[in-house]
Amino acid sequence: MAEESTRLGDACVPRKDDEIPQKRKVTLIGQFQKLEPPKFKGDEGPKVAEDFISELEKIFNILDVLLRRICLWSSILFKEVRRRGGKRALEFTNSKQGMMTVDEYEGKFAALSHYGPNMKAESKARKFELGLDPEIRLQVAPLMLTSYEEIYRRAQNTEKALMKVKAKGEAESSKRMMGSGLPI
Repeated sequence: MAEESTRLGDACVPRKDDEIPQKRKVTLIGQFQKLEPPKFKGDEGPKVAEDFISELEKIFNILDVLLRRICLWSSILFKEVRRRGGKRALEFTNSKQGMMTVDEYEGKFAALSHYGPNMKAESKARKFELGLDPEIRLQVAPLMLTSYEEIYRRAQNTEKALMKVKAKGEAESSKRMMGSGLPI
């Protein structure tokens, strides 16, 4: 027996009754009942039977249109989610610390890692380390750490130390400039 398909695909609107999940059947029945279908007892005559069938066909057409709209919007939404997920995966693959602090980079890295490929813990740690600012990475990489958390913690400590060294250097430079009599 060939299955009837819709232009939106069988996955969206299954045609065989045994393919429709029970929860979906209950929802469809509820929607059907909200449309207040006519009652038919069977003893009213042929004209009433024809009108009854006509009304049911209208209701089934309405439900079919609603299902098709739901399927269409679901399909559009799914494609958009996949498209955005693809962009995020690429962003994860190319993630670098750049001008961010280590904490900012870690936050972005953690958020984007959900879009990246499934990585083992060590691969994730290595990817994070490779994205660090070169000056920080040169201090962290020789330690050959394998834990993401440990690399993150060491990168934080290295960044703090580098900031202190730079601040001290700038303060000394400023003192020299002031002592030389040159305008600052």
